[in-house]
Amino acid sequence: MNVVSTACALIALTASTGFAQSLVGTWTCERNTADAEAVSNVTFDDNGQLKALVNIDFLGHDQKVFAQARYKSSYVFEDGKLSDTPISAAINAFTIDGADAKKSDHAKRLQDSLLEDNATSAKVLFTSDAYMILSPGKGAINCVRMP
Repeated sequence: MNVVSTACALIALTASTGFAQSLVGTWTCERNTADAEAVSNVTFDDNGQLKALVNIDFLGHDQKVFAQARYKSSYVFEDGKLSDTPISAAINAFTIDGADAKKSDHAKRLQDSLLEDNATSAKVLFTSDAYMILSPGKGAINCVRMP
Protein backbone atom coordinates (compact mmCIF):
# COMPACT_ATOMS: atom_id res chain seq x y z
CA MET A 1 0.00 0.00 0.00
CA ASN A 2 1.26 3.46 -0.86
CA VAL A 3 1.18 5.68 2.24
CA VAL A 4 1.27 8.80 0.09
CA SER A 5 -1.96 7.72 -1.63
CA THR A 6 -3.57 7.16 1.75
CA ALA A 7 -2.48 10.57 3.02
CA CYS A 8 -3.61 12.34 -0.12
CA ALA A 9 -6.94 10.53 -0.12
CA LEU A 10 -7.57 11.44 3.50
CA ILE A 11 -6.70 15.02 2.83
CA ALA A 12 -8.49 15.45 -0.48
CA LEU A 13 -11.78 16.64 1.00
CA THR A 14 -13.84 19.59 -0.26
CA ALA A 15 -17.27 21.30 -0.32
CA SER A 16 -19.58 23.46 -2.43
CA THR A 17 -22.29 25.95 -1.83
CA GLY A 18 -24.92 23.18 -1.82
CA PHE A 19 -23.35 21.13 0.98
CA ALA A 20 -21.06 23.77 2.50
CA GLN A 21 -23.15 24.03 5.66
CA SER A 22 -23.16 20.25 5.98
CA LEU A 23 -19.34 20.08 5.81
CA VAL A 24 -18.41 23.22 7.73
CA GLY A 25 -16.85 22.22 11.04
CA THR A 26 -14.35 19.61 12.21
CA TRP A 27 -14.46 15.95 11.26
CA THR A 28 -12.38 12.97 12.34
CA CYS A 29 -11.73 10.70 9.36
CA GLU A 30 -10.24 7.23 9.46
CA ARG A 31 -9.03 4.70 6.92
CA ASN A 32 -7.71 1.28 7.86
CA THR A 33 -6.08 -1.26 5.57
CA ALA A 34 -4.16 -4.46 6.23
CA ASP A 35 -0.86 -2.57 6.56
CA ALA A 36 -1.78 1.03 7.36
CA GLU A 37 -3.98 3.18 9.58
CA ALA A 38 -4.60 6.86 8.92
CA VAL A 39 -6.56 9.23 11.14
CA SER A 40 -7.15 12.83 10.23
CA ASN A 41 -8.81 15.77 11.95
CA VAL A 42 -10.18 17.89 9.12
CA THR A 43 -11.71 21.34 9.48
CA PHE A 44 -13.81 22.79 6.68
CA ASP A 45 -14.07 26.58 6.95
CA ASP A 46 -17.03 28.40 5.44
CA ASN A 47 -14.55 30.43 3.35
CA GLY A 48 -13.60 27.39 1.25
CA GLN A 49 -10.43 26.38 3.05
CA LEU A 50 -9.64 22.98 4.49
CA LYS A 51 -7.12 22.40 7.26
CA ALA A 52 -6.07 18.89 8.26
CA LEU A 53 -3.81 17.20 10.78
CA VAL A 54 -3.08 13.68 9.53
CA ASN A 55 -1.51 10.81 11.51
CA ILE A 56 -0.39 7.74 9.57
CA ASP A 57 0.97 4.46 10.95
CA PHE A 58 2.12 1.87 8.44
CA LEU A 59 4.53 -0.96 7.82
CA GLY A 60 7.10 -0.25 5.13
CA HIS A 61 9.86 -2.73 4.22
CA ASP A 62 9.39 -4.48 7.59
CA GLN A 63 9.79 -1.16 9.41
CA LYS A 64 7.15 0.62 11.47
CA VAL A 65 6.64 4.13 10.13
CA PHE A 66 4.71 6.99 11.71
CA ALA A 67 4.06 10.30 9.98
CA GLN A 68 2.15 13.39 11.03
CA ALA A 69 1.44 16.17 8.56
CA ARG A 70 -0.43 19.46 8.55
CA TYR A 71 -2.17 20.31 5.30
CA LYS A 72 -4.10 23.29 4.00
CA SER A 73 -6.03 23.56 0.74
CA SER A 74 -8.91 25.25 -0.99
CA TYR A 75 -11.84 22.95 -1.68
CA VAL A 76 -14.78 22.47 -4.04
CA PHE A 77 -17.74 20.09 -4.01
CA GLU A 78 -19.48 19.42 -7.33
CA ASP A 79 -21.64 16.57 -8.56
CA GLY A 80 -21.24 14.63 -5.32
CA LYS A 81 -17.42 14.71 -5.42
CA LEU A 82 -14.95 16.48 -3.15
CA SER A 83 -11.70 17.83 -4.59
CA ASP A 84 -9.03 20.22 -3.42
CA THR A 85 -6.09 22.36 -4.46
CA PRO A 86 -3.09 22.29 -2.10
CA ILE A 87 -1.94 25.52 -0.46
CA SER A 88 0.62 24.26 2.08
CA ALA A 89 1.90 21.10 3.74
CA ALA A 90 4.33 20.51 6.58
CA ILE A 91 5.65 17.31 8.11
CA ASN A 92 5.40 17.60 11.92
CA ALA A 93 6.86 14.16 12.65
CA PHE A 94 8.26 11.22 10.73
CA THR A 95 9.75 8.19 12.46
CA ILE A 96 11.03 4.85 11.21
CA ASP A 97 11.11 2.13 13.90
CA GLY A 98 10.89 4.92 16.48
CA ALA A 99 13.92 6.85 15.18
CA ASP A 100 13.47 10.43 14.01
CA ALA A 101 13.45 10.60 10.21
CA LYS A 102 11.82 14.02 9.79
CA LYS A 103 14.75 15.24 7.66
CA SER A 104 14.82 12.08 5.51
CA ASP A 105 14.08 11.78 1.81
CA HIS A 106 10.98 9.75 2.75
CA ALA A 107 9.55 12.66 4.74
CA LYS A 108 10.41 15.10 1.94
CA ARG A 109 8.65 12.86 -0.62
CA LEU A 110 5.53 12.77 1.57
CA GLN A 111 5.51 16.56 1.85
CA ASP A 112 6.08 16.98 -1.90
CA SER A 113 3.27 14.52 -2.69
CA LEU A 114 0.86 16.50 -0.51
CA LEU A 115 1.67 19.65 -2.47
CA GLU A 116 1.13 18.05 -5.89
CA ASP A 117 -2.05 19.20 -7.57
CA ASN A 118 -3.01 15.75 -8.83
CA ALA A 119 -6.75 16.39 -9.24
CA THR A 120 -7.66 13.87 -6.54
CA SER A 121 -11.37 13.63 -5.83
CA ALA A 122 -13.60 11.51 -3.65
CA LYS A 123 -17.26 10.56 -3.90
CA VAL A 124 -19.19 11.59 -0.81
CA LEU A 125 -22.07 9.77 0.86
CA PHE A 126 -23.73 11.50 3.81
CA THR A 127 -25.46 8.92 5.98
CA SER A 128 -26.47 11.59 8.53
CA ASP A 129 -25.60 15.17 9.47
CA ALA A 130 -22.74 13.80 11.58
CA TYR A 131 -21.39 10.99 9.41
CA MET A 132 -20.03 10.74 5.86
CA ILE A 133 -18.19 8.15 3.83
CA LEU A 134 -15.57 9.28 1.32
CA SER A 135 -14.68 6.98 -1.56
CA PRO A 136 -11.52 8.22 -3.30
CA GLY A 137 -11.20 5.01 -5.31
CA LYS A 138 -9.35 2.60 -3.00
CA GLY A 139 -11.13 1.85 0.24
CA ALA A 140 -13.61 3.95 2.12
CA ILE A 141 -12.75 6.77 4.50
CA ASN A 142 -15.21 7.07 7.39
CA CYS A 143 -15.72 10.54 8.87
CA VAL A 144 -17.56 11.61 12.02
CA ARG A 145 -18.41 15.24 12.79
CA MET A 146 -16.87 16.46 16.02
CA PRO A 147 -19.03 18.46 18.45
